Amino acid sequence: MFRCLLLLALGGLLSSPALVAQTNETTPVNTVTDPVEIVLAAMSEAGRQISYTGVLSWTNGATEQNVRVVHQVEDGIEYERIFHLDGAAREVIREAMPVDCLQPGQALRRARFAQLHSMVGGVYEPSIVGEERVAGRLAWKMQLTPIDQYRFAHLVYVDQASGLILKSLLLDRQGQVLESMQYLDIQIRPITPEELNAQTNSPLIFNQPSDCVQEQLANYDQVDWAVTEPPPGFELFSAEYNAENDRTWLMYGDGYAVFSVFIEPGVNGRGIQRVGAISLVAQPIKVDGVDYTITLLGDVPSETVERSIASLRRRGGGD
Repeated sequence: MFRCLLLLALGGLLSSPALVAQTNETTPVNTVTDPVEIVLAAMSEAGRQISYTGVLSWTNGATEQNVRVVHQVEDGIEYERIFHLDGAAREVIREAMPVDCLQPGQALRRARFAQLHSMVGGVYEPSIVGEERVAGRLAWKMQLTPIDQYRFAHLVYVDQASGLILKSLLLDRQGQVLESMQYLDIQIRPITPEELNAQTNSPLIFNQPSDCVQEQLANYDQVDWAVTEPPPGFELFSAEYNAENDRTWLMYGDGYAVFSVFIEPGVNGRGIQRVGAISLVAQPIKVDGVDYTITLLGDVPSETVERSIASLRRRGGGD
C-alpha cells in the first residue's frame, strides 16, 4: 500500500486540477476595502461563476505533469473534463457537481478545499506582495505566510480580471519551491458541449460522482478513528469507513494544506518518504491486541505528520 499511495499522490493529484478557491460563504467584493480581502473575495467567487479551458502544469520534485482542463459552470452546476497530455492517454470526466459541493477527492490538491476567506486568516498571514503576468494575464501576487511550523508557505497568483488562481507555489522554510502549479495557457470563455465530451481514443475514462464533504461527515459516527489532537487550524473535512475490509480514511485541512490518514488491519509495511512537498509515512500500531497500519499522505511538514500520527486514536479503544 505504501508504494501505491505514493504513486497515487504523484499521478493522481492532477485528477481535477482547477486552481479555483471556493467557499460556502462569500463576501461581495464591493463591500470590502482591504486589498487582501478584495483578492480573497474575488477568489471565492471565481469558481462559482466562471467557465474556462487551459493547459495546467504541475511539478513536484522531479515529477512533472501537464493536463488540459475544461471547466464549465451553467445554472449553478459544474462540469469538468481533464485530459492528461503526458504519458498514457487518460482523462477524468465530472458531471453535474453543484458549485457548493466540496469534494474530498479533489482536496488533496488544496484548490477546491481552500476555504480561504473564512480560514486562512487564522493560520496564515496573507499579504499582497506585487503583480506579475501569468499565462499572458496580469495577476496579484499573494503570499500566505504560516504562523507556525505545521504548514508550508505559499505564493498564489490571482488573475485580476477573473479571480482565478493562475499559479501556486508551495515553499519550504528556506523559500525553496517544493511544488508548483501553473496555467501555461488559459481562455476564459463559454465552453461548447463538444469540449466536455470524452475523447474516444483515451483508454482510461473515469466518471466520478460528486460526493460532497457534508454528506460524508454526516456518517462520521460510523468511523471509529480520529486524530484527537490535530495541529492548530486543521479540521476534519471528510471521513469514510469500509466495513468489508475494515479500512478507514480521514482527511484534514487548514483551508489550504491537506493530509489524509488511512487505517487498515494488519502490518503492511513501514517507511517514510518525501517527494517534493508530499510526505508519505507508514507505521504499524497495535490496538487492543489487533495490528493496524497507519499511512499518512499530504503536502505538510514533518511536524504535522508526527503530531497527527501520535494523536491518532480509535474511539473507545486502547492506545
